[in-house]
Amino acid sequence: MITKRIQQLEESATLAVDAKAKEMKANGIDVVSFGAGQPDFPTPQNIKEEAISAINGNFTGYTESSGIPELKKAIAAKFRRENGLEYDASQIIVSCGAKHTLHNIMETIVGPGDEVLIPVKALILSSPSNPTGMVCDADELKKIADLAATQDFYVIADEIYEHLIYGGNRHISIASLGDGIKNRAITVNGVSKSYSMTGWRIGYCGAPKDIAAGMAKLQSQTTSNPTSISQKAAIEALNGPQESVAMMRQEFDRRRMLMHRLLNGMEGVRCHLPEGAFYCWANISETGLSSMDFASRLLEEAHVAVVPGIAFGDDNFIRLSYACSTEQIEKGMERMKKWVQQR
Repeated sequence: MITKRIQQLEESATLAVDAKAKEMKANGIDVVSFGAGQPDFPTPQNIKEEAISAINGNFTGYTESSGIPELKKAIAAKFRRENGLEYDASQIIVSCGAKHTLHNIMETIVGPGDEVLIPVKALILSSPSNPTGMVCDADELKKIADLAATQDFYVIADEIYEHLIYGGNRHISIASLGDGIKNRAITVNGVSKSYSMTGWRIGYCGAPKDIAAGMAKLQSQTTSNPTSISQKAAIEALNGPQESVAMMRQEFDRRRMLMHRLLNGMEGVRCHLPEGAFYCWANISETGLSSMDFASRLLEEAHVAVVPGIAFGDDNFIRLSYACSTEQIEKGMERMKKWVQQR
């Protein structure tokens, strides 16, 4: 008998769209997919070589459940260097991806009867944002930090897209705004987006000591350690050359400008210019279709995959990833434009 909790659990909409697009492609249909939230670049060679070295060195057994000391040291240095944050090893937990990190956090701080809305126990802050692509500025973060202090709640800062910011925008970690908010903030990150390592499954966080201790205990009894080989690769990602990150950011910048321009050239579609990540958040309310109907029909009739906005709580929008080639963007946008005009 499957529990009601699992029966009520919905499949990830983004993964479902991607799976459907792949199924259609396997059946010989030429699908342009804007669904997947992963870079289309290969993992940098130096990172792959470090993983191969770990395999050849037989680093394939169990490790410390919350991450090996060398990786925690690299993460602490990264927090200090890039985010102005000081965490010791006991405050850093390495998990099997940022999604796993977020799950561990919620299991640790939210219990039966707690609400994550009103009254607030925790606020999950995504900046740069998935799906909107917007970036919180210093004033907005300060207001959130002040509110967390007065209302006594945690801020779970998902910063997985921090290196993918464009124009004059810059990333600020909310935990860097003073001791008051640092004691209420949990900073979540990983190597998936910045280093094209989505399949390596390494996420991490810096947290107050009591929360980190609870997460470590939870993880020791559930998944145990993240993959040993991936941990070695993550050390190289954080400590090694960063040119690939800059190259990827420049290419995403060109693509976001292209997709933004083409979307706003469509009848009934409006889109703001994203400031970060690699998504366009397009308003399709003028078409008169729900986001699910829009996405389903677009895939079936025009062979273009997008994610319905209702998956993120807003039925007036669709999310499109520009983590694909310029040629794919141009082809998909042309199909979508014709479909919108002719439907």
